[in-house]
Amino acid sequence: MSYKIYLLFTNLLMFFLLLSCSTDEPPNTAIEALPVEINERSSIISGELEDDLFFSSLYLTVTDQLGHIYTLDGRQNIIFKFDEEGNFIHTIGGEGRGPGEFQSVYSMIVTGSNKLLVYDYMSHQATIFDSDGSDYEIIKMNYSNALFNIRSKSTNELILPHYQDGHIIHIYNLDQQEMTASLISTDDVLQSNEEYEIDMLKVGRGSALALSDDQIVYAPDYYNGKIHSYHKSDQGWVAGKNIPGYRNINKAFTIHETSEPYEDGVNIISIHPKGTGYLNYEFHSWSLGLFPLNDGGFAHLSLIDVTDNTDEQHLVLEIFNNQELLKHAIIDEFATPYEQRPVWIDPSGYIYIADNRNEPKLSKFEVDWETR
Repeated sequence: MSYKIYLLFTNLLMFFLLLSCSTDEPPNTAIEALPVEINERSSIISGELEDDLFFSSLYLTVTDQLGHIYTLDGRQNIIFKFDEEGNFIHTIGGEGRGPGEFQSVYSMIVTGSNKLLVYDYMSHQATIFDSDGSDYEIIKMNYSNALFNIRSKSTNELILPHYQDGHIIHIYNLDQQEMTASLISTDDVLQSNEEYEIDMLKVGRGSALALSDDQIVYAPDYYNGKIHSYHKSDQGWVAGKNIPGYRNINKAFTIHETSEPYEDGVNIISIHPKGTGYLNYEFHSWSLGLFPLNDGGFAHLSLIDVTDNTDEQHLVLEIFNNQELLKHAIIDEFATPYEQRPVWIDPSGYIYIADNRNEPKLSKFEVDWETR
């Protein structure tokens, strides 16, 4: 089992869930999918690195304000840094328990001050590196659940996905090294009366993004076709009008109770929360994250079953401004969730694909939208 699949399974095995999604909102039928052309701009493979360096299993990727590319090899716990054209610059970190080393990186992001923050779940801490990776600061993040999809909010603030006190997204102040605000109540996000949905939200918290100082958008892991929007007011952060996506998703995932630990066609298993049998469940609509764009809008990627009860999936790219969906496309070239999958969209809209099928590589693709 590859490292990235292991991380995904480790996170998902904590879920005790049962969900049948429903919504009363009408589907967004005003915008049809646009045809797109995908052009490879650059490709980074192990042969282009120094002689003693190689890719093993690429997992996380982010870019900074200067266009530098940081990609994590999860098996080696090494971060490779490249310029915007894909030319190798240097490495950061490595396997270990010492300062500046990692054991299990679950999230990394470039902060508002253009420094690289790397969150290590095993050590319950984040390491913040300067631009050349030589100087760093370590801050403690000792939380019970792993932190995925950390995002930068401002120069000294992060948007932190973590369940605490009935909320699943919090503002984390880097100077104070603590959470300073809580937003996005689980009650605002629940989509059904299913008893296990709250447990899923506690562990699979989704992805949140700051569009401005007073607006944050959010998509849960089980995407049902709408983006949640939150606004800052005198009373704190309050839920605003949801932003419809390209269509409603009535069944984001299903679950099967069985007496045996495996069942054909089911992705994940877990022990039943009531102590008997198993919960076997599979995603039908899975958010891969929200990504900020230069024009103040954002992109959203999701994997969605072509039809119910099928392993064939579409990869859907949606482009939003702060109020509505602008356009979307189906890009099935990268629809496989493990061997070849998107790992990042930079502010210019380039998609970064980690391909671990043969010789591991990271490729940068331009999306050329056709107009009608």
